[in-house]
Amino acid sequence: MKLSIEKIKKAQEQNLWDFGNSVLYEMCQRAPQHTNEDEIIGKIWLIGRSCAAAIERGANS
Repeated sequence: MKLSIEKIKKAQEQNLWDFGNSVLYEMCQRAPQHTNEDEIIGKIWLIGRSCAAAIERGANS
């Protein structure tokens, strides 16, 4: 994919996902360490679900 000014401007525009992404980024900023198990699980669960990655399912497969 070749970059163009139009593609860059489009990527910088606000979109419908910005609010949800900001909530996820704020959660990670408020709990940046990976020392508290419930925070770790919460981040994996919410980010996995929001990105449709379902990373929590791949641990034992």
